[in-house]
Amino acid sequence: MIRINLLGQIRPKASRRTVSAGKIRAGRFQWWFIGAGLVLGALVLGFFYYTWQQQLNRENAEIKRLTAQKKTELEQTKLQVEAFEKQKVVLQQRVSTIEQLQT
Repeated sequence: MIRINLLGQIRPKASRRTVSAGKIRAGRFQWWFIGAGLVLGALVLGFFYYTWQQQLNRENAEIKRLTAQKKTELEQTKLQVEAFEKQKVVLQQRVSTIEQLQT
């Protein structure tokens, strides 16, 4: 909308407004909220890091335990195979001896 000055007087220019104390406090209050949010975010991230690290440690311990268990089972199986191989050699000798005696 067009403004028309009918009085013929020049309007004084508006002076700059000064910042009131309420706005300064509001700015400080905002920074307080931002700081509290950052601290809360860091605590949440720290909690997740701690719980995930504990879970990772438990899983690694379980892997080590299962690896050791499988290793002992494998060694026992290996000993059984060696015993069967020795028994096989003994039985082969017996069979060959019996065959020689039959001929």
